[in-house]
Amino acid sequence: MKKGILLIALGHPIYLKMAENLAVTLIASNPDVKIALVVEEGVSVKLSRLFSKIIVAPKKCYTTAGKTEYIKAKTCIYDLTPFDKTIFLDVDMAWMKKPVNDLFDSLEAIPWTISNSGIATDSVWCNIENAKAAYGDQPFWNYSSEFIYFQKSKETKKYFETVKAVFENPKIDCTRFANSTMADELAFQLASMQTGQYPHVENFYPTFWYSREKTKSDKKKPVYKLYDIYAAYSIGGNMVPSVISENYMILVEAAYCKLKIPFLFKFKNKASYASGRAMI
Repeated sequence: MKKGILLIALGHPIYLKMAENLAVTLIASNPDVKIALVVEEGVSVKLSRLFSKIIVAPKKCYTTAGKTEYIKAKTCIYDLTPFDKTIFLDVDMAWMKKPVNDLFDSLEAIPWTISNSGIATDSVWCNIENAKAAYGDQPFWNYSSEFIYFQKSKETKKYFETVKAVFENPKIDCTRFANSTMADELAFQLASMQTGQYPHVENFYPTFWYSREKTKSDKKKPVYKLYDIYAAYSIGGNMVPSVISENYMILVEAAYCKLKIPFLFKFKNKASYASGRAMI
């Protein structure tokens, strides 16, 4: 398949429900969009008609030396995707109004990119000076892995192979995250330092995320006023303010209504079900 959206729903069943919510919002805005969903073996997808392909994740994509690390699956998205051009999205978001094809077109000439706030002077995930000593004296960028775009190519494959290697064998002390040795975002950051491959531009935010907007007026705007600014609305985080969850539900419920699908799942804070998320 030429281009499409990749979602991962591993671990807690709520991730699958959120993936279905996101798929409904994507299709409501973009009826021809292709969506692939990654699940564990034996998982039943109730709304399977929403997805162009259901992919069973190999255990090596979410285990290391026999230990389950679901966050690791993000480092394997190059291997998992059935598309030549892929937009990976975290499932804890809702699509808004921007046509997804317009976003694909705007990234046409770019081998890969990731949501980011550019060069960082400090990091919650590691000591930056130690990272530079171990992975090359290159800029350390701050990445947000809720949005990743990439095309299949030798260059991009090399980068993602490095991401996997970094995650499995870290050379520095890392902050643990989601019951994993390191955050997936740190693996992407260190792989960029090692390969010299960076996002296409600094301060790339295709998705709205309230934690990133703490000092900006966008956080207080009704969701419809964000349509022209962002493509998707993220509810990522351990605990979400009520205004954010309400905006998410507005988008989701409207999409279910448009597609005439009975509503399935109402938002829950991750702190109530995702172990390891309260550590950061």
